[in-house]
Amino acid sequence: MRDSLIDMHCKCGKTEASLVIFDSSSQSINGSIAKTIQWGSMITGFVRNGMDEEALKLFSKMLQGGDKGGPIYSHKCLFCLL
Repeated sequence: MRDSLIDMHCKCGKTEASLVIFDSSSQSINGSIAKTIQWGSMITGFVRNGMDEEALKLFSKMLQGGDKGGPIYSHKCLFCLL
């Protein structure tokens, strides 16, 4: 449910609101697929809104936290570098 809210706010250009939801939910979810989806929604939202540097920072934070995110998110972050 929270990933949908993150996605919706990002699609409306409200990345700050998405980040508030993401930050509050990241603390309440223990390593699961839902957490990976939320990481991906937030990273994708940053990319969609032209915030490539923020997307890369969040991707790095995700990797440092032990969540590998899968090849889709790696691909989106690689796109930010182009």
